[in-house]
Amino acid sequence: MLPQWISSNDSDFETLIVTVISQNTSDQNTSRAFENLSKKFPITPEALSKAPLSEIEESLK
Repeated sequence: MLPQWISSNDSDFETLIVTVISQNTSDQNTSRAFENLSKKFPITPEALSKAPLSEIEESLK
């Protein structure tokens, strides 16, 4: 079951990213990290593949 803050309108890719982020942290930290990431980059395979790794890492802290 997904946390309540994940919308049924989210894309499958967004759900995948949230799931990966959530593997080693709490729901609260997952929510914050996903929000930070999505403010900086569109959550699409294309955008994230072109984003500098250091900026992705910083968004997830």
